[in-house]
Amino acid sequence: MSAPILRRIVVPIKNEMEAQALRESLPDHLDDTSDTIELLYVIEQTERFMDPASPEALIEDAHRLFDHIEAALDDTIEVQTEIRAGPDAVKEIVARADAIDATAIVFSPWSEGRLSKLLTGDDEHRLLTESHCPVLAIKGEDQGNIEEVTK
Repeated sequence: MSAPILRRIVVPIKNEMEAQALRESLPDHLDDTSDTIELLYVIEQTERFMDPASPEALIEDAHRLFDHIEAALDDTIEVQTEIRAGPDAVKEIVARADAIDATAIVFSPWSEGRLSKLLTGDDEHRLLTESHCPVLAIKGEDQGNIEEVTK
């Protein structure tokens, strides 16, 4: 028998909109087989580009987003948090999922136009193709419902 898909998940959070969408929708998709959620915030470090926010401010933002989502979750589910830094957010997410042997990566997509996806390199597609575990897209109330994206 295979492990339940939402038993041990990694949930990357990029910004306030994603955190709100996850706060609204993630609890509805968890059940008694869900035992560990790792909330992940990746600080992207771009070569020759200085982020206007200090490292301390970015870490503070991450903890604020973690607290926002964690407040909506059931106390029976273990919540862990991780802040990672690197030049490639997708690689950091996949590496963390591999490190904790995640059963899935769950994220909140925000619809973007084709031009925006071309300019950003379509990280959602890269996450799907580079991940070694299933990837699920959970939409907030104003985005619809859940889309399962697996390989």
